[in-house]
Amino acid sequence: MTKNQLLSLYREALKESHKWANEPLALEKFLNSFWETITTDRITWSNASPTLLQIWRKHKMPGKMTYKALRALPLDKTGA
Repeated sequence: MTKNQLLSLYREALKESHKWANEPLALEKFLNSFWETITTDRITWSNASPTLLQIWRKHKMPGKMTYKALRALPLDKTGA
């Protein structure tokens, strides 16, 4: 799984499970915090997300869903 794939799955899962996520500006603001957290050393999003944990487990990702594990995912299929 790549960061880009995870972002897409998370976006869709949020839209299905949270009414607020169907408001485009709110969703983009939230996902920007998520992206900043998994691509930098800044923590602007909490990894205590049941929605993301469900995705993590469904796709049989190894280990716990920690900031370190999320940041270790490759950006895209090339491994960048």
